[in-house]
Amino acid sequence: MTLTVRLFGPYADAQGERELSVDLPPEPTVSLVLDTIGSRYPALSPLMSSTRLAVNNQFVPPSHEVREGDELALVGMVGGG
Repeated sequence: MTLTVRLFGPYADAQGERELSVDLPPEPTVSLVLDTIGSRYPALSPLMSSTRLAVNNQFVPPSHEVREGDELALVGMVGGG
């Protein structure tokens, strides 16, 4: 399955584009998506330790199964008060 992942802020800057395509086996988990991005896109690898994957505009646990057609976006950790 091929998934499109949207990139924002430092991810788009590092990669030089606003989205990327990731080929994965059927029924991948969020954890597998993040690991695959980190290994296939060297410019993004340094950012992956503080990255979360939003699926359909919601944060989900690493074990969440991603389905074809889901909207995916890389989101960095943010702080504030």
